[in-house]
Parts: sequence; C-alpha cells; structure tokens
Amino acid sequence: MSIGFSVQDPADAYGCTLPIASRRGRLRLGSVVGSLVDDRRAALKVGRSVVYTAEAECTGCELHMGRRYMQRDDTGIPEGVCIGVSACLLGYKVRYDGGHRRKAFIADTLSRQAHLVPVCPEVECGLPVPRETLHLAGDPRRPRLVGTATGRDRTHRMTTWVARRLQQLEKENLDAFIFKKKSPSCGLMQVKVFSEAGQVAGRGQGVFAERFMAHFPRLPVAEEDGLNDPRQRENFITRIVVLKNWYKTLSGGRTRDRLADFHGRTVLPLRSLSPQLVRAMGTLLLPGENRCCSALYRAYETQLMAALRFRPTRCASLYGNVAVNNHPGKVGPS
Repeated sequence: MSIGFSVQDPADAYGCTLPIASRRGRLRLGSVVGSLVDDRRAALKVGRSVVYTAEAECTGCELHMGRRYMQRDDTGIPEGVCIGVSACLLGYKVRYDGGHRRKAFIADTLSRQAHLVPVCPEVECGLPVPRETLHLAGDPRRPRLVGTATGRDRTHRMTTWVARRLQQLEKENLDAFIFKKKSPSCGLMQVKVFSEAGQVAGRGQGVFAERFMAHFPRLPVAEEDGLNDPRQRENFITRIVVLKNWYKTLSGGRTRDRLADFHGRTVLPLRSLSPQLVRAMGTLLLPGENRCCSALYRAYETQLMAALRFRPTRCASLYGNVAVNNHPGKVGPS
C-alpha cells in the first residue's frame, strides 16, 4: 500500500485523522518521508535514521496517526544526558519553610532517562532550613539578595558560593538546567525586585540563574512550569538532543560527510524552531559551496545556534539560552 499526505508540522499529525492521497507516493509528513512498517505502525525517516514511529491505522480512505512512540525512551532523551535541577523540584525539603516543590515529570519520568544533579543555592551557600524568606532588592539590573524580615544582605555569601559551584558544575558536563520559577536565587525571569520602600521596582533574574546563564550561555534552560506543556517540553528536549549530537559530531572530526549526516538527522526537529534558518543551513552543504571545512563548520554552527534561540510559542518559562560564543565545559574542539 502506498500512502501520501502532507502537514505543516509533523507534531500536528499525532492524534489526528488524515486523508489518504490517491496519488502514488510514500508516507510523508512535511519534508519527512516515511513508510508503513505494517498495518499498525508508520515509521518516519530522515536519511537512514528512524526519528519517529507512530501508531497508524488505515480505515477506508483515512489514516489515523495515534500516540507517538519514542525510539529511545518516554522523553526522547538519549543516554548520557546530564541535567541540573533546582533541588526542591526533586522533592528535597530545602525551601525556607522546610517544604519542597516536587514535580512528578522531573522527579519520576526525567530521572529515569537522564542523570539529574540537584542544586539548592540557598542551602548550599550555608543558609539553614527553615530560614527567613529572601527577595531581590535595589537596582533591577543588578539586584541584591536580602532577608525579607531582617534586611540582612546575603549577596556576597551567595555570589562567593556561586563562583565555586559553577566551577564544580563544569565537571558535571551538564546538558541543560531546570530552575525553580520566581525564586530570588533560581528564577530565570520575572522575579520581583523590591525598592527600599518595599514596592516592586522591577523584574529580574535570580542571583544564581543569572550567573549560571552567563557562564554556560549555550545550555538550554527552563523553569519547571515551562515543562508542563507537551509542545514546550518537546522544544526543550529538542535543544538538548541537538546540542548533544552537535558536540558528538565535532568530537569525531570535521568532514563534510559528518556535517551532512548531522544535518540529515537534525533537520526535522530544527524545522519546528526555525524553518528559515534550517534552509540557510542546508544551502551551506550544497555542492557549489567551496568553503574549507573549518570555515564551513563555523558558518554552520553560527546558523545552528541562531536556530536554537528560536521558540515555537511565547512562554516566559522556557528559554533557549544559547549563544555563538564558546563557554567552558560544553564546546566542541576548535
């Protein structure tokens, strides 16, 4: 049986009933060509690699694409991935009141697929549990970390610890980090900054989160709420997998064939981020391009990092946090 159909985004096909085209051709989702494995499953391929397997059921002139089957695990994360996580999200009782903010997806599902590194800035810098609440105060562009009840400034204690901890985290070879939202130490954005009069003077980033992102500019980062939405969660995982594969490609030597193979395996997930940049990346691999390998890889990497900055939906809890500049611990060979 030959079946052909087309949709704008492969993710849109899952759970949908699609008409079967009468024209000849193979199974097609956007630019991804696949084939029916049997009467129940459809395999979608990029090059030689199976990237998705979906349950497929043919009924008359329709094909129903059921739930998505991930090739490797429940989340799509390959082996060897290491993710830093705010410790309270894993169930550690480290919050100011002795509680936690455990998230089942992170603590149960993600922990089975990746190595998770718990980090609690406030406890690790020496503050007790329980403790007074902290908040950001002063200039929103460079706020201080102070106690809500006593006004005691904890900024120096925190920044001194952060400098040491970042050096330690380099050795963990992190692939991403998940932060606790609105935390004065871990919030990625929209953390309230108060004036001396106790009024909200602006919004900023947590002390640890800001310095972490500056130290590891390429690492994908997210707040826990951004992972509640399946599409945003998949976007976050896509960034992790693409960067992991990129570093692996660089470590194996720089040849045109290796770059073409990486592009073939990566084109589908990247299309959901920025189709225009993916096309630009593809033009670099055309036969007429006469760049040397070093220049070709630099140009491709620039486009790749730009593509990873894009987000498919507006969300204050999910960020690309990627930059072209190198950073310690997570870059390929120059």
